[in-house]
Amino acid sequence: MPSSLCHGDFNYTNLFAPQGSVPDDRTFVVDWQYAGWRQIGSDITGLIADCSVAVARRKAAEPEEFLALVLPAWLEGLREAGWNADPAVPRFACLARLALPWTFNLLQGLNGGVLSKPLTPETKAGLEEKLEQYVRNQQFLLTLADEAGRILDRDSHLRHR
Repeated sequence: MPSSLCHGDFNYTNLFAPQGSVPDDRTFVVDWQYAGWRQIGSDITGLIADCSVAVARRKAAEPEEFLALVLPAWLEGLREAGWNADPAVPRFACLARLALPWTFNLLQGLNGGVLSKPLTPETKAGLEEKLEQYVRNQQFLLTLADEAGRILDRDSHLRHR
């Protein structure tokens, strides 16, 4: 995948919108200590995962809704910034980066969190809720993996990157 300059810690805690009586559509990004060249899609993937897939930090919407909102805007921003290559490349990079590592991150979080506590009547309700959320998130991630696979099948030139 192509590289681009990335923030390296792109999550909602590093985004600020001015507050005040005058409407302002600017957003400022702070904390650039991890900035560098990374695979395209690294930052947007981190934001999507942080704001929607990671249940404990969810601030925006369910993963499907957040992805539908953010991914097209990101792709449009790439076009406005001069990306004139195949739009399947950044879409694939984002979907694959979300699907593959986050499938395992969610399992690790479930195992280290809820499943490590003794089962009591109080924790049973929490466990059921966490397992339902885990299953929903896994279904979402597997859907992304399927789409990424379809992009690879359709655009064979991506396999050689």
